Amino acid sequence: AAGRYVHKVDQHDAPLDPNFLGVGRCITDSAGNYKFYTIKPGAYPWGNHPNAW
Repeated sequence: AAGRYVHKVDQHDAPLDPNFLGVGRCITDSAGNYKFYTIKPGAYPWGNHPNAW
């Protein structure tokens, strides 16, 4: 939610979201069909320079 990921090189000072691990799984039907719903991510600071979004 704050733009920080559970990854050893992500040292951003934002809090981790306890409900997001950056992975998922998708169940298929017998024909291999699936649906995947997501959201469009928003901007977040990434530390390349002081005003990097």
